[in-house]
This record gives sequence, C-alpha cells and structure tokens, in this order.
Amino acid sequence: MDIICTVAPNTLEKTTLNKLRNSGGNIIRLNFSHFSEDFFREMVKKIREEEIDVNILGDIQGSKIRVWSEMQKPIRLLHKELIKICSYEKYNELISLEEKLIPLNLNIDNFKKITSREITFQDGAINLQIVNKNEDFLIGKVKRGGIVRAEKSCNIKGYIREEKSISTKDKRDIDFCIRAELNIIALSYIESKEGLLNYKNYIFNKSKEMGKAFPKIYAKIETFKGVENIKSISEECDGIIIARGDLVPEVGINNIPIIQRMIFKRCKSRELIVATHLLDSLVKGKEISPAEVDDIYWFIKNGATGFLLAKETTITEDPSKAVNIVNRLINKYS
Repeated sequence: MDIICTVAPNTLEKTTLNKLRNSGGNIIRLNFSHFSEDFFREMVKKIREEEIDVNILGDIQGSKIRVWSEMQKPIRLLHKELIKICSYEKYNELISLEEKLIPLNLNIDNFKKITSREITFQDGAINLQIVNKNEDFLIGKVKRGGIVRAEKSCNIKGYIREEKSISTKDKRDIDFCIRAELNIIALSYIESKEGLLNYKNYIFNKSKEMGKAFPKIYAKIETFKGVENIKSISEECDGIIIARGDLVPEVGINNIPIIQRMIFKRCKSRELIVATHLLDSLVKGKEISPAEVDDIYWFIKNGATGFLLAKETTITEDPSKAVNIVNRLINKYS
C-alpha cells in the first residue's frame, strides 16, 4: 500500500526525506495550491540525486476556491459578527470602505453564481451563514469564528464550477510536473468525465510536446457532483483520491460514511487513496484515537490502496511519527 507524504518547508525543518521513506512513506506529494518553484525544484533534485526510493506526486489546484492571495492582512472573525465577502476584482475598490472584507479568488461573474446560504473556511473550521447579498458582496454572520488568512481554503455548498477551461495557473503547474517528470498528477475538484478528459488531453499533448512520459492520473473527489459521476470518472483515470478535507464541508460530515462506502463499491478496479482527517489527533498534539484506528482498519480491509497524509506531515512536531503509525497499521491489518 502507498503512504503519500505531503512535504512543505516546515516538514524539512523537523525531519528528512530519507526518514519519511524509512518510516514507510513511498510517495512525496507537492501541493501546487502553495506552489514554490525554488522549493519544489529543490525537492525533485534532492530525491533524484540522492536516489531516494519514492515516487513524486504533483497535486494540481483545479477550481479550488480560496481567499485571494493579495488580501491585505489576516482577519479575526468573532461569533455573531457580520462580515462582508467579495470578488477579488472588487477588493481594491471596496477595502478602503470596509474594516473587515474577505476577497475570494473568483471573478465577478463567478462570484455572482454563489447561491449557498453557508460559506466555510479552513476545511469547515470557520463557518458563516449568508444573511444578505448585493451586487458587490455577500454579508455573512459568523457561526463559528477564527482567523482567516490569504490563500486559505473556502467551501461553498452547491457551487457550480466551470469545467470547460483549464486555468493559466493549472497549465503552468502541469507543465512543471511534466518537465520535472513527476510520476503522478492528481487533479483537484474533478466533477465529471468531460472535465477530467479536458485535463488528460492537455497533459497528453504537453507530454508529447516535451518528449516526456505520460504520468499516472489521479482524480480527487471533493463535491457531490464528483460523487454522482464517480463511475464514469473512475473509468478515465488510474486512481481516485477521496479528498475528505474538502469533501466534508462540501457534502456535510453525516454523508461521509455513506459516500466512502459507495465509492469503494463502485471503484474496485482502480487505485483508491483516502486523504486527510486520518490522524487529526496528532495534528492537535494528542495520541491517536480508537476511532482513527478503526477508520484506517476499515479502509485497509475494504480495498484501499493507500493513504494521503497532509497536515500530519506538514504542521506536526514529528512528521515521521504519522508515517510510522500508518505503516504499522497497514502491516498489522493487511
């Protein structure tokens, strides 16, 4: 089974790539939502020059909604406070008039498509109920507060994404993956076979143009629409990633057990990777819980081919500890 380790600059302040490999990690994940060309090039070079026995996965952002990267400063949201949210195209015009304004990385036309009564940030940790809207912004009442920073994740239930085009950022990031000969490309927010084929065709043509090998393709399932189309999506990729970090706020936590079992039933012929919320106890500085062990046990016994660690290997004090734990459980239950 695969253990995919997300690597960020923080990771290498506390451990080494060799230690992650020796702990059981066999795939290194580079998250292009937080693309750092110098760091990514360094990682690829180090793995190749030191002949570390791992594959490299490039995780492409896709139509992920985030707080705009140029938001001026972090904002603390307080319980029951009213907060305004706008398109990044309106931010510079409105910020002088508002003390607290959150810009999203959506243009004005796409921003106007928002119809949901709820918006969450940071994988659901921060929750706002939409109470009003006008041409320029949404007004949300804070149900669960916290600090919102630039580039943090945002989830909007029922939001209809544009699948016809690939963003300039995604094209640039895919080009990097192909040029650097990464083994796997994971595509975020895949919702249909057509959307997946759009990316696959671009990757195929670029690989041919650059004279590089065609990488494995994993589709990340993160929305209801992606779940509904799981069968046709799975037929066009090498593997499925159940990306629970975004799936939970998109579909609601009560639906997760049902959705997971349905995906496992319909995708038995594909690689099946379970991502995020695996060892949240470690992220909080605690020991793993019986529920987390039981969760991993169920996945192993029902055909999972791997696990993807995110925060467990980027923000914990000992990234190798999470890898060791998952590896130990795989060896015990396989």
